[in-house]
Amino acid sequence: MSWPEQSRSKNPQMALIMPDVRLRRRPGYEVVGGDGDGAVVIPRSPSPGERPKAISPDTKELLIRIEGGEWAATDIGLSGEDALRLVLEDLLEVDCDGGYISGVAYADQLPNFVTGTDRTAHLSHAALSACAAAKFANAGTNASFLYLFNTAPANAARRESLCSAERIRRYLGLRDIAPSLRGYSDNTPEDSPLKKWWYWRSQSQEIARARGSGGHKLYVSPEIGSLTEAFPVILETLASMRTPAFKVGCDMFGLLRPDKVVAYFGTLEHLLETAFRLAERLSGCRAQGVPFTCAVTDNDGLLSRGYDPPSSSATGARSWRGWVAQMAGQWLRQAQVGGAVEPEKYVLARFVSNSVDVNSWIPDETAGRQGWS
Repeated sequence: MSWPEQSRSKNPQMALIMPDVRLRRRPGYEVVGGDGDGAVVIPRSPSPGERPKAISPDTKELLIRIEGGEWAATDIGLSGEDALRLVLEDLLEVDCDGGYISGVAYADQLPNFVTGTDRTAHLSHAALSACAAAKFANAGTNASFLYLFNTAPANAARRESLCSAERIRRYLGLRDIAPSLRGYSDNTPEDSPLKKWWYWRSQSQEIARARGSGGHKLYVSPEIGSLTEAFPVILETLASMRTPAFKVGCDMFGLLRPDKVVAYFGTLEHLLETAFRLAERLSGCRAQGVPFTCAVTDNDGLLSRGYDPPSSSATGARSWRGWVAQMAGQWLRQAQVGGAVEPEKYVLARFVSNSVDVNSWIPDETAGRQGWS
């Protein structure tokens, strides 16, 4: 029997999550159909919530070849991430102290994950813990909660000062900033209850070409109380750094959410250069912080980055952060339905199995077998 060479994991946590263990095909289901185009795994006696699973042609071939035996991941050419993914999807089982387990049960016995020390990483894990504690009834509610986690409350003073587009313009000082934004088209004069963002796009063809199809995103997240002072500095800096496009929330909710200011770049180098300039000019600004993004400077959460998938991507998520929230919401619900003791562990393990670094949440357009790329 010939197996492909095993690929080595780049994730430092894989040695703890998927050590040198024995694997077998999970009994109790059959592989049906899929001549060359994948197949479906059907449980013979499904437990509550267990449904047929679509699998790829490679997974189908693997399951057929290993039936009836016990294997090390290295023996069958699986990377640590692939082995973990198949175990968490209940297709393979792991030998643990003489008994075989998979799925939620395997995630529950994993060691605690090493998490990042910066505030942005802390917010990401706090969001997962809070969502698990809330025990929402469906994956969609989970995803919305996670995506909007760390939104500031709308108290009476904020409702008063941010109650209309004109008041928000004054709050942000848009008229005073306008001279710095020559060369950018914008939609700030427009008023519409359906509009969520005010945006600026460079009219320079050179800058527009530089952005190309790149989807690098810089989040600038000052606390709402610091925004009046910080916002002119942010926009003037973005314009002076020839940023292709940027936007700001244009209603109360948009300014209270953590991802209130977003800038778009064609390259990571341009993003980082601009972020460091902003860090210099915004020194001392109080930060809010955007969960499920990667910290760029310091540890305060003021500046972080994400990524938008290519326009041709089949995923329903519109951004790296959207994909993370969407999948975390789905996996968290699966863990809770499956009776997980620590559902966050299952979610984090699923991300690791999709090549996501859960220390930094660094955006990777190649990660995510669930449709991100």
